[in-house]
Amino acid sequence: MAEPACPEDEFIALWGELKSAQAIAERLNSDVRAVHRRRRRIEERLGIQLQSYNDITDRVRQVGHAETDWSVAWDKTEGLSVLIHNPLYVGKDDLKSALEDQIAEIKSYAPKYPSIKYDKPKQPHGLVINLTDLHFGSYSLDAAADAVRRGVEDAIVRSAGYEIDQIYFVMGSDCLHVDTVHRTTTKGTPVETNGAGWAAAFKAAQMAYVDALERLVQVAPVHAIHVSGNHDELSGWTLAQVIQAWFARHKNITFDVSDEPRKHVAYGDNLLSFTHGDKVKDTDLPMVVSHEAAGLWGAARYRYIYMGHIHHNRQIKYQSIKDHPGVTLQWLRSPKPTDAWHLANGYLGSQGISTFIHAKHGGGQVATISINL
Repeated sequence: MAEPACPEDEFIALWGELKSAQAIAERLNSDVRAVHRRRRRIEERLGIQLQSYNDITDRVRQVGHAETDWSVAWDKTEGLSVLIHNPLYVGKDDLKSALEDQIAEIKSYAPKYPSIKYDKPKQPHGLVINLTDLHFGSYSLDAAADAVRRGVEDAIVRSAGYEIDQIYFVMGSDCLHVDTVHRTTTKGTPVETNGAGWAAAFKAAQMAYVDALERLVQVAPVHAIHVSGNHDELSGWTLAQVIQAWFARHKNITFDVSDEPRKHVAYGDNLLSFTHGDKVKDTDLPMVVSHEAAGLWGAARYRYIYMGHIHHNRQIKYQSIKDHPGVTLQWLRSPKPTDAWHLANGYLGSQGISTFIHAKHGGGQVATISINL
Protein backbone atom coordinates (compact mmCIF):
# COMPACT_ATOMS: atom_id res chain seq x y z
CA MET A 1 0.00 0.00 0.00
CA ALA A 2 1.18 3.53 -0.76
CA GLU A 3 2.28 5.83 2.04
CA PRO A 4 -0.41 8.02 3.66
CA ALA A 5 -1.05 11.02 1.47
CA CYS A 6 -1.66 13.53 4.25
CA PRO A 7 0.64 16.58 4.54
CA GLU A 8 3.86 16.13 6.47
CA ASP A 9 2.96 18.52 9.29
CA GLU A 10 -0.38 16.74 9.71
CA PHE A 11 1.38 13.37 9.88
CA ILE A 12 3.81 14.64 12.54
CA ALA A 13 0.94 16.08 14.55
CA LEU A 14 -0.92 12.79 14.33
CA TRP A 15 2.13 10.92 15.56
CA GLY A 16 2.44 13.32 18.49
CA GLU A 17 -1.19 12.76 19.34
CA LEU A 18 -1.52 9.00 18.81
CA LYS A 19 2.07 7.76 19.17
CA SER A 20 1.14 4.54 17.40
CA ALA A 21 1.54 3.44 13.78
CA GLN A 22 -1.50 1.18 14.17
CA ALA A 23 -3.69 4.06 15.40
CA ILE A 24 -2.49 6.37 12.61
CA ALA A 25 -3.09 3.70 9.96
CA GLU A 26 -6.67 3.30 11.21
CA ARG A 27 -7.21 7.06 11.27
CA LEU A 28 -5.90 7.50 7.71
CA ASN A 29 -7.31 4.25 6.34
CA SER A 30 -3.78 3.15 5.51
CA ASP A 31 -1.41 0.25 6.21
CA VAL A 32 0.87 -0.04 9.26
CA ARG A 33 3.97 -0.72 7.14
CA ALA A 34 3.16 2.26 4.95
CA VAL A 35 2.87 4.46 8.02
CA HIS A 36 6.29 3.28 9.24
CA ARG A 37 7.82 3.98 5.82
CA ARG A 38 6.43 7.53 5.93
CA ARG A 39 7.72 7.96 9.46
CA ARG A 40 11.25 6.84 8.50
CA ARG A 41 11.30 9.13 5.47
CA ILE A 42 10.30 12.13 7.61
CA GLU A 43 12.85 11.25 10.32
CA GLU A 44 15.67 10.99 7.76
CA ARG A 45 14.78 14.26 6.05
CA LEU A 46 14.23 16.32 9.21
CA GLY A 47 16.72 14.56 11.48
CA ILE A 48 14.09 13.87 14.14
CA GLN A 49 12.70 10.78 15.91
CA LEU A 50 9.03 9.89 16.03
CA GLN A 51 9.07 7.08 18.56
CA SER A 52 6.05 5.65 20.31
CA TYR A 53 7.95 6.36 23.54
CA ASN A 54 5.04 7.18 25.81
CA ASP A 55 3.27 4.03 24.64
CA ILE A 56 6.36 1.96 25.51
CA THR A 57 6.65 3.69 28.87
CA ASP A 58 3.03 2.94 29.71
CA ARG A 59 3.43 -0.73 28.87
CA VAL A 60 6.71 -1.05 30.76
CA ARG A 61 5.12 0.67 33.75
CA GLN A 62 2.34 -1.92 33.72
CA VAL A 63 4.88 -4.66 34.51
CA GLY A 64 6.31 -2.78 37.48
CA HIS A 65 9.02 -0.44 36.17
CA ALA A 66 9.43 3.25 36.85
CA GLU A 67 10.47 5.61 34.03
CA THR A 68 14.10 5.64 35.19
CA ASP A 69 14.84 1.99 36.03
CA TRP A 70 14.85 0.31 32.58
CA SER A 71 17.48 0.85 29.91
CA VAL A 72 16.10 -0.87 26.80
CA ALA A 73 12.87 -2.51 25.69
CA TRP A 74 11.80 -4.46 22.61
CA ASP A 75 8.63 -3.18 20.94
CA LYS A 76 7.27 -6.23 19.09
CA THR A 77 3.84 -4.83 18.35
CA GLU A 78 2.37 -3.73 15.03
CA GLY A 79 4.28 -6.33 13.05
CA LEU A 80 7.72 -4.94 13.93
CA SER A 81 10.57 -5.69 16.32
CA VAL A 82 12.13 -2.43 17.48
CA LEU A 83 14.75 -1.88 20.20
CA ILE A 84 13.88 1.19 22.27
CA HIS A 85 16.58 2.94 24.34
CA ASN A 86 15.27 4.81 27.36
CA PRO A 87 16.90 8.25 27.65
CA LEU A 88 15.67 8.58 31.23
CA TYR A 89 17.36 5.39 32.46
CA VAL A 90 19.29 5.82 35.72
CA GLY A 91 22.06 3.21 35.94
CA LYS A 92 24.80 2.65 38.48
CA ASP A 93 27.04 5.34 36.96
CA ASP A 94 24.24 7.88 37.16
CA LEU A 95 23.57 6.82 40.73
CA LYS A 96 27.23 7.25 41.63
CA SER A 97 27.19 10.81 40.36
CA ALA A 98 23.94 11.60 42.13
CA LEU A 99 25.24 10.21 45.42
CA GLU A 100 28.60 11.96 45.49
CA ASP A 101 27.40 15.14 47.19
CA GLN A 102 25.12 13.30 49.59
CA ILE A 103 27.83 10.84 50.63
CA ALA A 104 30.29 13.70 51.16
CA GLU A 105 27.71 15.40 53.39
CA ILE A 106 27.09 12.21 55.37
CA LYS A 107 30.83 11.83 55.94
CA SER A 108 31.04 15.37 57.30
CA TYR A 109 28.43 14.46 59.93
CA ALA A 110 29.74 10.95 60.58
CA PRO A 111 29.93 9.94 64.26
CA LYS A 112 33.32 10.25 65.92
CA TYR A 113 34.58 6.95 67.26
CA PRO A 114 37.58 6.53 69.58
CA SER A 115 40.56 4.65 68.22
CA ILE A 116 40.91 1.15 69.67
CA LYS A 117 44.16 -0.57 70.65
CA TYR A 118 44.22 -4.35 70.52
CA ASP A 119 46.53 -6.86 72.14
CA LYS A 120 49.07 -8.37 69.76
CA PRO A 121 48.22 -12.08 69.30
CA LYS A 122 50.79 -14.84 69.44
CA GLN A 123 48.74 -17.11 67.17
CA PRO A 124 46.63 -14.81 65.03
CA HIS A 125 43.40 -15.93 63.39
CA GLY A 126 40.97 -14.21 61.07
CA LEU A 127 37.18 -14.33 61.41
CA VAL A 128 35.08 -14.39 58.21
CA ILE A 129 31.48 -13.25 58.73
CA ASN A 130 29.54 -13.41 55.48
CA LEU A 131 25.88 -12.75 56.24
CA THR A 132 24.77 -13.54 52.72
CA ASP A 133 21.19 -13.51 51.46
CA LEU A 134 19.62 -11.64 54.35
CA HIS A 135 16.80 -10.45 52.05
CA PHE A 136 15.55 -7.58 54.21
CA GLY A 137 11.94 -7.01 53.14
CA SER A 138 11.16 -10.61 52.28
CA TYR A 139 10.13 -11.47 55.84
CA SER A 140 9.85 -9.59 59.13
CA LEU A 141 12.38 -6.75 59.32
CA ASP A 142 12.76 -7.40 63.04
CA ALA A 143 13.52 -11.07 62.34
CA ALA A 144 16.12 -10.13 59.72
CA ALA A 145 17.81 -7.66 62.09
CA ASP A 146 17.71 -10.26 64.86
CA ALA A 147 19.40 -12.79 62.57
CA VAL A 148 22.27 -10.35 62.02
CA ARG A 149 22.59 -9.70 65.75
CA ARG A 150 22.48 -13.38 66.66
CA GLY A 151 24.94 -14.35 63.94
CA VAL A 152 27.44 -11.71 65.05
CA GLU A 153 27.11 -12.48 68.76
CA ASP A 154 27.38 -16.22 68.18
CA ALA A 155 30.52 -15.74 66.10
CA ILE A 156 32.11 -13.55 68.76
CA VAL A 157 31.32 -15.88 71.64
CA ARG A 158 32.32 -19.10 69.91
CA SER A 159 35.52 -17.68 68.42
CA ALA A 160 36.72 -16.45 71.81
CA GLY A 161 39.11 -19.39 72.12
CA TYR A 162 41.08 -18.07 69.14
CA GLU A 163 43.20 -14.93 69.03
CA ILE A 164 41.33 -12.93 66.42
CA ASP A 165 43.40 -10.15 64.88
CA GLN A 166 41.26 -9.42 61.79
CA ILE A 167 37.58 -9.65 60.93
CA TYR A 168 36.20 -9.74 57.40
CA PHE A 169 32.57 -8.63 57.29
CA VAL A 170 30.77 -9.14 53.98
CA MET A 171 27.88 -6.82 53.12
CA GLY A 172 25.42 -6.93 50.23
CA SER A 173 24.99 -10.27 48.42
CA ASP A 174 21.19 -9.86 48.44
CA CYS A 175 21.00 -8.04 51.74
CA LEU A 176 17.89 -6.35 50.36
CA HIS A 177 15.10 -8.36 48.77
CA VAL A 178 14.05 -5.81 46.14
CA ASP A 179 15.83 -3.13 44.15
CA THR A 180 12.91 -0.88 43.20
CA VAL A 181 9.93 0.76 44.84
CA HIS A 182 7.79 -1.52 42.66
CA ARG A 183 9.06 -4.56 44.62
CA THR A 184 11.11 -6.09 41.84
CA THR A 185 14.67 -7.36 41.67
CA THR A 186 17.36 -5.53 39.73
CA LYS A 187 16.27 -7.16 36.47
CA GLY A 188 12.61 -6.35 37.08
CA THR A 189 11.39 -9.68 38.40
CA PRO A 190 8.42 -9.20 40.78
CA VAL A 191 8.97 -10.98 44.11
CA GLU A 192 6.97 -11.62 47.25
CA THR A 193 7.59 -9.24 50.15
CA ASN A 194 6.42 -8.99 53.72
CA GLY A 195 4.61 -5.74 52.94
CA ALA A 196 7.40 -3.44 54.12
CA GLY A 197 8.32 -0.70 51.68
CA TRP A 198 11.73 -0.37 50.05
CA ALA A 199 12.73 2.55 52.30
CA ALA A 200 11.84 0.71 55.51
CA ALA A 201 13.86 -2.34 54.46
CA PHE A 202 16.83 -0.16 53.50
CA LYS A 203 16.79 1.62 56.87
CA ALA A 204 16.45 -1.62 58.83
CA ALA A 205 19.40 -3.17 56.99
CA GLN A 206 21.45 0.00 57.50
CA MET A 207 20.98 -0.03 61.26
CA ALA A 208 21.64 -3.79 61.45
CA TYR A 209 24.96 -3.27 59.68
CA VAL A 210 25.87 -0.31 61.89
CA ASP A 211 25.14 -2.29 65.06
CA ALA A 212 27.11 -5.29 63.77
CA LEU A 213 30.20 -3.27 62.89
CA GLU A 214 30.14 -1.35 66.16
CA ARG A 215 30.06 -4.68 68.00
CA LEU A 216 32.68 -6.50 65.91
CA VAL A 217 35.25 -3.72 65.99
CA GLN A 218 35.49 -4.13 69.75
CA VAL A 219 37.06 -7.55 69.10
CA ALA A 220 39.46 -6.77 66.24
CA PRO A 221 39.94 -4.45 63.25
CA VAL A 222 37.22 -4.97 60.66
CA HIS A 223 37.49 -4.94 56.88
CA ALA A 224 33.98 -4.52 55.43
CA ILE A 225 33.52 -5.80 51.90
CA HIS A 226 30.58 -5.17 49.59
CA VAL A 227 29.49 -8.02 47.29
CA SER A 228 26.92 -7.35 44.58
CA GLY A 229 23.78 -9.50 44.57
CA ASN A 230 21.19 -10.28 41.92
CA HIS A 231 18.22 -8.95 43.91
CA ASP A 232 19.72 -5.62 45.01
CA GLU A 233 22.56 -4.61 42.70
CA LEU A 234 21.86 -0.87 42.95
CA SER A 235 20.29 -0.71 46.42
CA GLY A 236 22.93 -2.94 47.99
CA TRP A 237 25.73 -0.88 46.49
CA THR A 238 24.06 2.33 47.72
CA LEU A 239 23.68 0.84 51.20
CA ALA A 240 27.40 0.00 51.25
CA GLN A 241 28.27 3.60 50.38
CA VAL A 242 26.12 4.84 53.26
CA ILE A 243 27.75 2.43 55.71
CA GLN A 244 31.22 3.49 54.62
CA ALA A 245 30.26 7.14 55.05
CA TRP A 246 28.82 6.41 58.52
CA PHE A 247 32.17 4.98 59.68
CA ALA A 248 34.33 7.48 57.80
CA ARG A 249 35.93 8.62 61.07
CA HIS A 250 36.54 5.18 62.52
CA LYS A 251 40.22 4.29 62.26
CA ASN A 252 39.70 0.60 62.96
CA ILE A 253 37.24 -0.16 60.14
CA THR A 254 38.30 -0.25 56.50
CA PHE A 255 36.12 -0.74 53.44
CA ASP A 256 36.03 -2.16 49.94
CA VAL A 257 32.69 -1.01 48.56
CA SER A 258 33.53 -0.93 44.87
CA ASP A 259 31.13 -2.60 42.45
CA GLU A 260 33.41 -5.35 41.16
CA PRO A 261 31.52 -8.66 41.15
CA ARG A 262 34.32 -10.51 42.98
CA LYS A 263 36.50 -9.34 45.86
CA HIS A 264 39.83 -10.81 46.93
CA VAL A 265 41.93 -10.32 50.07
CA ALA A 266 45.06 -11.98 51.46
CA TYR A 267 45.15 -13.03 55.08
CA GLY A 268 48.53 -14.57 55.85
CA ASP A 269 48.71 -17.84 53.91
CA ASN A 270 45.05 -17.50 52.85
CA LEU A 271 43.44 -16.12 49.74
CA LEU A 272 39.85 -15.19 50.60
CA SER A 273 37.56 -14.44 47.67
CA PHE A 274 33.94 -13.35 47.89
CA THR A 275 31.20 -13.32 45.27
CA HIS A 276 27.44 -13.83 45.26
CA GLY A 277 27.56 -16.95 43.11
CA ASP A 278 24.94 -16.13 40.48
CA LYS A 279 27.14 -15.26 37.50
CA VAL A 280 30.18 -17.47 36.86
CA LYS A 281 29.78 -21.26 36.63
CA ASP A 282 31.29 -23.39 39.40
CA THR A 283 33.72 -25.04 37.00
CA ASP A 284 34.94 -21.69 35.65
CA LEU A 285 35.20 -19.78 38.91
CA PRO A 286 38.63 -21.05 40.08
CA MET A 287 40.19 -20.03 36.76
CA VAL A 288 38.49 -16.63 36.88
CA VAL A 289 39.72 -15.95 40.41
CA SER A 290 43.24 -17.18 39.63
CA HIS A 291 43.34 -14.72 36.74
CA GLU A 292 41.82 -11.74 38.58
CA ALA A 293 43.95 -12.23 41.71
CA ALA A 294 47.00 -13.85 40.15
CA GLY A 295 49.49 -12.39 42.64
CA LEU A 296 47.41 -13.32 45.67
CA TRP A 297 46.67 -16.75 44.22
CA GLY A 298 50.31 -17.52 43.66
CA ALA A 299 51.35 -16.36 47.12
CA ALA A 300 48.58 -18.23 48.97
CA ARG A 301 48.84 -21.72 50.36
CA TYR A 302 45.12 -21.96 51.12
CA ARG A 303 42.45 -20.56 48.79
CA TYR A 304 38.74 -20.13 49.51
CA ILE A 305 35.86 -18.69 47.51
CA TYR A 306 32.82 -17.83 49.64
CA MET A 307 29.39 -17.55 48.00
CA GLY A 308 25.67 -17.39 48.72
CA HIS A 309 22.74 -17.24 46.29
CA ILE A 310 21.53 -20.87 46.68
CA HIS A 311 20.68 -20.41 50.40
CA HIS A 312 22.23 -23.65 51.65
CA ASN A 313 25.61 -25.14 52.50
CA ARG A 314 27.63 -26.74 49.75
CA GLN A 315 31.36 -27.24 49.30
CA ILE A 316 33.61 -28.21 46.40
CA LYS A 317 37.36 -28.70 46.70
CA TYR A 318 39.60 -28.44 43.64
CA GLN A 319 43.16 -29.72 43.90
CA SER A 320 45.93 -28.25 41.81
CA ILE A 321 48.33 -31.14 42.53
CA LYS A 322 47.55 -34.39 44.33
CA ASP A 323 47.81 -34.00 48.13
CA HIS A 324 48.23 -30.23 47.79
CA PRO A 325 45.26 -27.91 48.27
CA GLY A 326 44.01 -25.98 45.26
CA VAL A 327 40.87 -23.99 46.07
CA THR A 328 37.70 -24.58 48.07
CA LEU A 329 34.35 -23.23 46.88
CA GLN A 330 32.08 -22.67 49.87
CA TRP A 331 28.38 -21.81 49.58
CA LEU A 332 26.67 -20.41 52.67
CA ARG A 333 23.25 -20.72 54.26
CA SER A 334 20.73 -17.91 54.48
CA PRO A 335 18.63 -16.85 57.50
CA LYS A 336 15.71 -16.17 55.14
CA PRO A 337 12.69 -18.47 55.57
CA THR A 338 11.92 -20.68 52.56
CA ASP A 339 9.46 -18.98 50.19
CA ALA A 340 7.34 -20.43 47.39
CA TRP A 341 10.01 -19.94 44.70
CA HIS A 342 12.79 -21.65 46.67
CA LEU A 343 10.38 -24.42 47.67
CA ALA A 344 9.42 -25.03 44.03
CA ASN A 345 13.08 -25.14 42.97
CA GLY A 346 14.06 -27.55 45.72
CA TYR A 347 16.16 -25.12 47.79
CA LEU A 348 15.17 -26.55 51.14
CA GLY A 349 18.27 -25.90 53.24
CA SER A 350 17.59 -25.02 56.85
CA GLN A 351 17.84 -21.38 57.89
CA GLY A 352 21.12 -20.43 59.46
CA ILE A 353 24.36 -18.50 59.40
CA SER A 354 27.85 -19.93 59.06
CA THR A 355 31.06 -18.06 59.83
CA PHE A 356 34.65 -19.26 59.54
CA ILE A 357 37.98 -18.99 61.34
CA HIS A 358 41.26 -19.01 59.45
CA ALA A 359 44.74 -19.47 60.88
CA LYS A 360 46.91 -16.68 59.59
CA HIS A 361 49.80 -19.06 58.98
CA GLY A 362 49.93 -22.82 58.52
CA GLY A 363 46.37 -24.01 58.79
CA GLY A 364 43.91 -22.36 56.45
CA GLN A 365 40.28 -22.66 57.51
CA VAL A 366 40.43 -24.25 60.95
CA ALA A 367 36.87 -23.89 62.25
CA THR A 368 33.29 -23.35 61.16
CA ILE A 369 30.76 -21.67 63.40
CA SER A 370 27.14 -22.42 62.57
CA ILE A 371 23.96 -21.08 64.09
CA ASN A 372 20.57 -22.54 63.21
CA LEU A 373 17.65 -20.16 63.05
